[in-house]
Amino acid sequence: ASEEKSALTSANGVATIPGQSAKRIIVNAHADGYFQGGDDNASGLAVLVGLARYFSKQPQPKYTLMFVASGGHHGPGNGPGSLVAAHPELKDSTVLILNLEHVGYADVVRGKTRSPNSTGMSWELSVTEAAKAVGVTNESPFLIDLWRQAARCYGVATYQSVGPTVSGDLGGYRPLGVPMTQMIQSGTFYHSSGDVYEAVPTEALERAARFHAFL
Repeated sequence: ASEEKSALTSANGVATIPGQSAKRIIVNAHADGYFQGGDDNASGLAVLVGLARYFSKQPQPKYTLMFVASGGHHGPGNGPGSLVAAHPELKDSTVLILNLEHVGYADVVRGKTRSPNSTGMSWELSVTEAAKAVGVTNESPFLIDLWRQAARCYGVATYQSVGPTVSGDLGGYRPLGVPMTQMIQSGTFYHSSGDVYEAVPTEALERAARFHAFL
């Protein structure tokens, strides 16, 4: 059962850690989702909050860190687009944008038992994470090398290839004209009632948080 509601509003949540320089790095994660939204995007939001807490306790960073919990991803409007439109100063002060979206879903594999309705083999959660696509808009060798260290040093499951595509929330930031990067996957239960928090391994969130803090 469902119903449609109108005249609703959404908002972006923003937290800033001043750096030694006014130049800033924006770290974004959208805060809304379909159904429970365990991976899309409670996982990204959890890592965003974890990073904000971590860096708030560290020595002053070189660049200003701007953490954005964006709204309007799964509904009308666009949180990042609205943010950019309301703050033209971001165009001259931003050096990099990092998006946290779908960062830790467990892989889904075909099981060994036949499903009750005889439509094939049953699906089971794997003990490993689903691999995520990595995007670097300017294909910077420096950023690509950092991403290669995600798998090598932190056990983050990513595709072996890196491309310039960054689907999802980063589209609203394109007017800033700065490098943008992310890892993202859309698994078997993407945008469905199967996107539950039980399918997001705690270890996956920790690996993602540790790597993004390093990045």
